[in-house]
Amino acid sequence: MILQAVLGSVAPSTRRSYLGAAKNFLLFCRTLGCRGDWPMKESLLLGYMAHLWERGASHRTIRVQLAGLSFYSKLFKGWDPGSSFLARRAINGWRRQAPGIPDARRPITKNILQRLLQKLHHICLNKYEVYLTGAAFTLAFYGAFRSGELLSPAHTRAGAATVALHDVTLHGDGLLIWLQKSKTDQLGKGISVHIRKHDLPVCPVRWVSKFLKVHPDIVGPLLIHRDGSYFSRFQFMAVLRLCLNELGLPAGQFGSHSFRIGAATQALQDGASTKQIMKLGRWRSAAYKGYLRPDMVH
Repeated sequence: MILQAVLGSVAPSTRRSYLGAAKNFLLFCRTLGCRGDWPMKESLLLGYMAHLWERGASHRTIRVQLAGLSFYSKLFKGWDPGSSFLARRAINGWRRQAPGIPDARRPITKNILQRLLQKLHHICLNKYEVYLTGAAFTLAFYGAFRSGELLSPAHTRAGAATVALHDVTLHGDGLLIWLQKSKTDQLGKGISVHIRKHDLPVCPVRWVSKFLKVHPDIVGPLLIHRDGSYFSRFQFMAVLRLCLNELGLPAGQFGSHSFRIGAATQALQDGASTKQIMKLGRWRSAAYKGYLRPDMVH
């Protein structure tokens, strides 16, 4: 019971990464003809990290591997690999040798969003899919949502943090969405995201209202197809790329996160304060600065 509770203390994606780290380490041990016992020896840990670096792993990947091994070592009351001075310094050294490639995804601005929506009638198979995708695009932009908060990981599997139908409320001046869980809210305290109605064609309240009128009476995620299958990130990106190609824009320079980047960048250009931008994207630190890309708006 305690073990399950400890495993449940981290996000599912993090748990999968940590488990992968443990499996990769044990596989490495087998190739050396030794047992990967817990607690592990520091020399074996350092050999594994050097092996990853030589195989082309980034310093970020190695840091995640170390975090996973640290988690499972502490879980089984062993020596904590994360406390190794040599391991931590080696990762810092590799980071200096190969600094990360900056995120070059372009922002989707209000202007691009409007043009994308105009292409949906040519791209989507029917009016239902137009309303579904339009709701997804406008919510992603005006709510500055992360893809996992709106979209399902697969058309047959919903995400634990995906906005559900019952999380959405339409009211007089806009739309209220209850975000049950997010990347910065792993304990699931929840937060309300209020999106106001406006008269522009890109108004998310209008698009969501249209979508809800045709939405099948099925409990589960908000964004689903008519047959009840989930609107996945893969499908979202497929439609987005088709629309971008139709507009003559380089689809490879945009991603699902471009809506969140665009929301922050547009807010900056519209004169929003730092406090307002942080509230928009639910940022609690200076991380929001990495989303401000006015120099990439054309």
